[in-house]
Amino acid sequence: MASKLEIPDGDILSVFLAPNGVSEDQPIWIDGQDQKQQISKSLARKLIRCLIDGYLSTGLISSQAAKPSVIILYSENQVLLFPNILSIIGAGGTVATCPWEASVQELLYRVNSLQPAAVLCSQSSLGRVLEAAERSTKKFQIIIQDSITMDVWLQESHHSLISPHGRDWDVKWDETVANRPSVIVFSSGTTGYPKGVCISQRNLLANVFQMQLQWRDMLQDPSAPRIVAGVLDSAHVAGMLVNCFLTLGLGFCNYLVPGSNINLLLEIIVKEKVNYLMAVPPVYQRLTCHPQWNTADLSSVKHAVSAAAPATPELLRAVTAKLSTGAFCQQGWGMTELTCLATMPQPGVLGPWDSVGKPLAGNAIKIFNDMGVEVPEGEVGEIYVSGPTVTQGYYGQSNEQRKETFIGEWMRTGDLGKLDANGYLYITGRNKDLIKYNGAQVSPREVEEVVGSVEVVAEVAVVGTDLDDGNELPTAFITLSEVVPLNRQAEIKRKVIDYAAERLSPYKRLRGGVHIVDSLPKNPMGKVSYKDLRAQAKALRQKEMVSTRSKL
Repeated sequence: MASKLEIPDGDILSVFLAPNGVSEDQPIWIDGQDQKQQISKSLARKLIRCLIDGYLSTGLISSQAAKPSVIILYSENQVLLFPNILSIIGAGGTVATCPWEASVQELLYRVNSLQPAAVLCSQSSLGRVLEAAERSTKKFQIIIQDSITMDVWLQESHHSLISPHGRDWDVKWDETVANRPSVIVFSSGTTGYPKGVCISQRNLLANVFQMQLQWRDMLQDPSAPRIVAGVLDSAHVAGMLVNCFLTLGLGFCNYLVPGSNINLLLEIIVKEKVNYLMAVPPVYQRLTCHPQWNTADLSSVKHAVSAAAPATPELLRAVTAKLSTGAFCQQGWGMTELTCLATMPQPGVLGPWDSVGKPLAGNAIKIFNDMGVEVPEGEVGEIYVSGPTVTQGYYGQSNEQRKETFIGEWMRTGDLGKLDANGYLYITGRNKDLIKYNGAQVSPREVEEVVGSVEVVAEVAVVGTDLDDGNELPTAFITLSEVVPLNRQAEIKRKVIDYAAERLSPYKRLRGGVHIVDSLPKNPMGKVSYKDLRAQAKALRQKEMVSTRSKL
């Protein structure tokens, strides 16, 4: 049975910008690389009101539209990103995300799906947005944000959206407002091509207040600062929740640090005495391998969570050994369709190292077998979740399509797991064919579509090759449409890898390689057996590693 959760009855801006014991002058967002770039709570409120007027007065967002106007975010983390997100929601619009390193083709996929009013980018991603605008049949405006100059403007007219005339957000609150899509984050779902998950204000409020309840004792300590290192990409749901909504809603001071900059991350944790750390396993792995790890003082960290991919107990113990006395680094679990985290370790309580914690307040978890029958405690089955963070489903999805994943109040996650006698959840595998690399989801179907468009490729199947650190490398198995001599096959493989790299985000590239086979394994119904291919990919990698070692 789910534990009780009280969610405030009001719009997200009114709730998060209300007095919460945090000084109006306290910095909320700080650029870790250039700390002159920072936004306090009072400045955030002012910027949000000015941007609301800018979005409405230019017609980018219309309060009279039949459905909310969509603005796609295509920018790296920077301090102005979050007032932009909040002002779009406050003006009655919908924020959609696209990883800022995504290819033009991936951006166009979102443009074609959502038909946005505009794409908001940075100077770094502007070139790709201009190319997308030239290629797209769906017209959209381009907005540029620059936190160095602290300005947001329309690319074509150079008109600033930070209006001198602030406008209040709409405080109307009813079931329609509470449940309509405020944020759309693309996910591969339990299977298939990426789909836009519709996350409502009520979902976001619920997840923030679940976390507030989880951290209650830490947050109520007046002597303890609330400092977090924002290492997660805000195009993904965990980054969006932590960097934007948790930071403002719980009064954190968030130092934005690219997850790839481990030197800066370690420096910020030590120098700024970070208390809360939420990251993916590869970030923790790189931290523990840093030359200064053994001498670095991480005793300020009171709670650390690893999520988005499996972490080994050895890695979790290595991080825990550096934290404050009584603090632990353990795993949480969730997904975009559940707004973010659904389970999480309790601060100061050491749970089983291989568990992902217990359900957050308001959530309930059940385990079902393939026949749809709930299984007893300790038995493995598919994980179903219910609670206030279960989203409305996917953008543009019919009711019939929704029923494949959302059954009444329950969501079928596609993940396999079990519950123990104490309520801890353990993830044992996945029903779905998704690949996880560096905490990000890779849809095999998306990569297959790209690889399949190479002229010489007849059939393709993409799987993840398991690594020991919880990562999976996207790996392609292909058959050829013509006979190619052995001395040309290396050239074909390189052509496929390069072709995919030009059209996909870095984390979706074929790092596991390309294997040319005579035929793909299939079941009696003619469907590709991804299970067999995963085993084959793992065996090939092990053989390759043995061969490499023998040459040393």
